[in-house]
Amino acid sequence: MDDWTLLSDDHALLRAQLTRVITMLSLVQSGSYTAQHLHDETVSQAELWLSQQREHFAFEETSVFPQIEKLAPIMAPRLARLQTEHRRLNHDFAALVAELTPPWSESHVSASLSVARRFEQQFEQHAATESQLLDEVAVQVNQKPSPRSDR
Repeated sequence: MDDWTLLSDDHALLRAQLTRVITMLSLVQSGSYTAQHLHDETVSQAELWLSQQREHFAFEETSVFPQIEKLAPIMAPRLARLQTEHRRLNHDFAALVAELTPPWSESHVSASLSVARRFEQQFEQHAATESQLLDEVAVQVNQKPSPRSDR
């Protein structure tokens, strides 16, 4: 399934972009950079990531998940949980983006960085759960496991 390969590639891209946002917040927190330009770039990258995450989740829910449900109807409850998780992840990251408003104080940046790191862990767990589900479906339909960039 080509959509499954694309899904794996999307996870890798989103992971790299989220790492960039966290790195930028870390630079601001360390005091290495305090310029408004870095703030603006951090907000821009975070907004881009949120947009791409939303598109990624929409792709899963309109393309990949229906294929899985057709191939393995028993997975429907897990797919429903993933869709609920999509809504929560979108909400949580949108709240983080909304918090990235000037003026930045040291405590504000530290709090935003802490939230971003927790979000990174949530996203990693979510991507791993999806990859595991894809592997299980592949085994059920006698296909090889999905290609994953996180192996």
